[in-house]
Amino acid sequence: MRMVWMPGLFALCLGCAATAGEQSAQSPTNDQAVTDTAQAFQTTQAPEPEMPARSPAPANTGISPAQTTENIQSQQAHMPENATIQNDNAAEHTANPPETPPQADIALNTDPAEITQNPPETQPRTDTSLNTDTPEDKHEPPPPEAHAADILQPAQADPEAIKALHTEADWFVPEASRKWYKQTSRHANRKYLSEYFKLIGYEVPKHTYALIAPLQTRGDKLSMQYYSYLSTAFEYSMTKDGEEKYWPASTVKLAAAVMALLKLREYKAGSKSVVSFTDLEGHYEDTVEKLCRDAIIPSNNTAYNRLMEIAGFDEINDHYLREVFHFPKMVLQRRYVRHRPEDSLRDSPEIQFSDGNVNGTIPERHSSGKMRPECPRESNCTTLAELGEVMFRVVLHEELPKKRQLALPSAEINMLREALVKAPSCIGDGITAAMGPGITIYNKGGKVIGDDRLEVAVVSTPDKRERYLVALSMPYYEGVEKETNRLAMHLISAMRAR
Repeated sequence: MRMVWMPGLFALCLGCAATAGEQSAQSPTNDQAVTDTAQAFQTTQAPEPEMPARSPAPANTGISPAQTTENIQSQQAHMPENATIQNDNAAEHTANPPETPPQADIALNTDPAEITQNPPETQPRTDTSLNTDTPEDKHEPPPPEAHAADILQPAQADPEAIKALHTEADWFVPEASRKWYKQTSRHANRKYLSEYFKLIGYEVPKHTYALIAPLQTRGDKLSMQYYSYLSTAFEYSMTKDGEEKYWPASTVKLAAAVMALLKLREYKAGSKSVVSFTDLEGHYEDTVEKLCRDAIIPSNNTAYNRLMEIAGFDEINDHYLREVFHFPKMVLQRRYVRHRPEDSLRDSPEIQFSDGNVNGTIPERHSSGKMRPECPRESNCTTLAELGEVMFRVVLHEELPKKRQLALPSAEINMLREALVKAPSCIGDGITAAMGPGITIYNKGGKVIGDDRLEVAVVSTPDKRERYLVALSMPYYEGVEKETNRLAMHLISAMRAR
């Protein structure tokens, strides 16, 4: 079901709700190094079948214009026991900003070999003025008979049958330049996961996007293998016609925290800085560390907005995403709490900061007004590969080449890691079922009721010898966390079965 954009309508959007994920209570260490025992294989790539196109969106959203706090509480009462409505996570998906003149579509920077879920002749899901569940397009949970018991049990695949699958993938060290995205896309295995799922009889929910990357220190360099479910790891969340394939929701909040900290470093300040400013949500006077933790753990939308204001709209999209992360596609524009349709992140207020003996002012900033037609309606657009790269560069900071390390001190990196470990997970049960107890999960999830459920994570065994980058998105329905856990379990099992 498609979440819509209309004045006065605030769609309920939440950060990743806590499932019973068995996250380790152990704190991350400064020089944590975890290796993978997986063997290297030489890659052989060939095009794989296309993903089915997402159906057009229905006529209404699950939240009516007249929905009140009592409506939200009623909806919460019908959510699974392990799903929660997060603190202040009110409206990531909100009304359309003012109309802008039509813009010509800009061709996305894509790998020619990519296979898309929405080929030109298909009709992607669309935004409509009102949206309620309809029998034709409601995301229903899998039928009970598909999973006889809600017990997560890794599949036992025939080793001989596994040998017949396309399991090969190169070990490679991602480059510290704009080439990393094409390099990763070129090395990715796009066939094995779909073959493995078919072999074990697992039917992947339609419109699911997923990737998993085993991580291993080979010699003195951290290397990875990349497995994409079909080509979904590299598919842009927005079609060339301006329709959403999925909404990244709260998964972008880690990037916002990193960019705000990078901005403060330009002023020789850091997360302990007390900042003072007034924005559309009112006056704030407290530390930047509090904003980072609030944006990551309870997934607070106001904290996210303020981190984005510290970093600055043009600095984010023209400098940090392009020159620091070298992202070819990610665009961040959407204000996640809006009182009026025209409210945006394009303007940042004057920000006073004090960090010990360092005091200063970040001046008021206004966007140049540059429009990004590849990501219309002031949206947030990205790929799973880019979301995974942010998590990868935070969690694996010390193990990366100097050129790929974020220009942040260890104390800031550790603060972000500690928040990621405490963040609720919607794949924790599945990871534990596949890897055993005591798993450490660094994660940031996202959820839009009636739209999408996502998670991006780095997971590690207690002995630090097995580690994976995992990212997934699937359409939201009540109880979808059972399926995100099941998919995560099968992703890990697929890697272990090779």
